[in-house]
Amino acid sequence: MDLNGGILKIQEIGLRTSKGLNTDDISTIIPNSLITTNKVINWSHQKKQNRFRVEVGVAYGTDVEFVIKILEESAREHPEVNGEKLVEARLVNFGNSSLDFQVLFYSSTIFGSDRMKSDIRRIINRKFIEKNISIPFPQMDVHIKTNAKRED
Repeated sequence: MDLNGGILKIQEIGLRTSKGLNTDDISTIIPNSLITTNKVINWSHQKKQNRFRVEVGVAYGTDVEFVIKILEESAREHPEVNGEKLVEARLVNFGNSSLDFQVLFYSSTIFGSDRMKSDIRRIINRKFIEKNISIPFPQMDVHIKTNAKRED
């Protein structure tokens, strides 16, 4: 279950409170009123596979189709990604400093999803380095104006 941005595995439901375990193995007591009055995402209610995404930006001028190919290959390389379901990379935006992409994939891994996404980012980074694809960072030009008239 996703509650306030954190993923919890509900272990016990009581009359007034429920007990959940987060991804850091920390037990959390949740008032049931919080569950009934807030938006709650149940990750395992109907499906055993969930869709995840990893986002990355590349330098303008990079071959978009090549980046899409690398992103899809990178996700498929991870053993916890379901290779039978659609793995899809998309160009999602023209950012201030980068062409912004996301790769979407399915996995049954919920509690290890942060680790799995980190692994996929590492694969992407390795492939980008091998293919000389750069991940840009924001840069700013500073122009200093000087006053042409000087009084001494």
